[in-house]
This record gives sequence, structure tokens and C-alpha cells, in this order.
Amino acid sequence: MLVFVMQEAVKNTEYWRLRDPNNQAPGLIGWWPEMAVTFIDNHDTGSTQAHWPFPGDKAITGYAYLMTHPGVPCIFWEHYFDWGLKQQLDQMVEVSSSATCGRAANTHAASIMTCMSCHARVLCWLLGHVI
Repeated sequence: MLVFVMQEAVKNTEYWRLRDPNNQAPGLIGWWPEMAVTFIDNHDTGSTQAHWPFPGDKAITGYAYLMTHPGVPCIFWEHYFDWGLKQQLDQMVEVSSSATCGRAANTHAASIMTCMSCHARVLCWLLGHVI
């Protein structure tokens, strides 16, 4: 699952993990993005159960990835209301749906995505025709 790959990638600053051998995103968003509901945490992984919680200090990095990639991004209730991330997440949602970026710029859940550069600290995707 993408969430576990992303946890390791952001926790260890190993963004190369976020592409597969064909320069596509790992998991469902790499092969059937329009059916992928993406998230970094939910009530089963993080929260009070804490089975596989996303690194708390990297949550905004995780959401930046979700908001700029194909799939249907979901924001975890606790991150939005309890962690104090509401303002930052609202800004990300606004940018991802603006006319110059995201959904309104003809990128959508099924956009074709190719990794252009993926190193320890750099991740650059070609999303449709937008870098």
C-alpha cells in the first residue's frame, strides 16, 4: 500500500521509494489512479490504535504528496481538527483545486504521471503535461 511506502519515504527522506521500476507511483495510484482513495492515516493505522501511524512531524509532507498526485485524497479527521493542521490543509486544498494547479488545470484522479527525478531529497513528477 502507498501509505506504508510513503511513511518510510518521508520518515527517512528517501523519496526514491515513491516510484516503481517503471517510473510510476507505487501501488494503486501507479496503475489505476482513478480508483485510488489516498490517505496518510486513518482510524485503523494511526489514532488511538497506533498500528502504523504516519510520522506526525511529516504529516504536511504526506498531504502535499496526496494533493499533487492522482487519486482521490482524503484528510484524516484528527489531523484536520485535533492536530492543528486545519489552516495548512485548507491552503493545500485551495491550491490543488486552483486554476493554475491541480484539478482545474486539467489534472485529475486519472492523470498520467511519470517520475522525472527521484533522489534522496528531491521528487519531481510529470503529471499530464505539468511538472
